[in-house]
Amino acid sequence: MLEEEFRKILKRGEGETLDFKTECYDLKQSRGDFIKDLLAMANTPRETPAYIVFGVNWTPEEGCNVTGVTRQLDDVELQSALGHDRVQPNPRFTYTPFEID
Repeated sequence: MLEEEFRKILKRGEGETLDFKTECYDLKQSRGDFIKDLLAMANTPRETPAYIVFGVNWTPEEGCNVTGVTRQLDDVELQSALGHDRVQPNPRFTYTPFEID
């Protein structure tokens, strides 16, 4: 992803194809939240990509405030957390760390 594209995402509000999270998922404590959020994105009819963006606090009044995250997840952690035993078919997704400012 290019910085310009990421900045455009930050200017959007949350909706069916965009969800901002202040921190990354704690997959030991909130694996279900991750699965729920991912399936909501995967099952939403859309023509454009959907994003879950970590390290951003968003409110309707203030918009986006980039806070950063205290730790990065690994794509393998997220793929494993989805589990092949819980969801069929598995939605395709990628996790891409991005540094800004």
